[in-house]
Amino acid sequence: MNLHKIKDYTTVQACVGGNPDTGNHVECFFEGSIEHTSKMVRLASIEAGGLVAVARNPVTVSYAKENCALGGVSFAIETGKAFLKGLETSVEDAVRELCAFLGGRVLARGEVKDFSIETTGGFDVGYATVDGCELTFWNEYATAEKDGERLATFPDLIMTINAKTGEPVTTAMMEEGLDVYVIAADKKNLKLSPTMYAPELLQATEDVIKKDIISYLDK
Repeated sequence: MNLHKIKDYTTVQACVGGNPDTGNHVECFFEGSIEHTSKMVRLASIEAGGLVAVARNPVTVSYAKENCALGGVSFAIETGKAFLKGLETSVEDAVRELCAFLGGRVLARGEVKDFSIETTGGFDVGYATVDGCELTFWNEYATAEKDGERLATFPDLIMTINAKTGEPVTTAMMEEGLDVYVIAADKKNLKLSPTMYAPELLQATEDVIKKDIISYLDK
């Protein structure tokens, strides 16, 4: 939310995750710079088995209105309703309803191949192909390409849906041989905060996935 532009901003971050039954349950509270507290949260997620819930970066209401993805929560709820409506009949109908609501399209449908994932510093970095559609991700899907053509680029929404169950498949849940739909929606159709278009923040993503992202912000 453009907090990186505020000199000497101090944040607080609280996180919780893990399974008490396996002994890796963690609850943490950090205060400091966004960069350093975020690193600590990512380390906590590793100890918790790869995922924690986080509450962070408290701001005033007026600041949130100017810098957040205003209406994003309501939009997400309505997206879910559209998907569930279609899922009442079939996964195919759910995907169709989802694409209609988001103004999106199906990029590919098929088995996940060439899947690779590496957890580095609390981030999942990897690659996969689905029916010739090549996906890269850094926790979130970053790019989708086919036959050398860029089909979608973050902050476009790129998602995978289990073609058998209709469940969303996060990058951490992806696995070789899984039958999925790959769906994309243009960033112009989404509720996004201004920081999603900040080149200085996307540079780190480019460095990790070795793909051009910044030049696609205006496309």
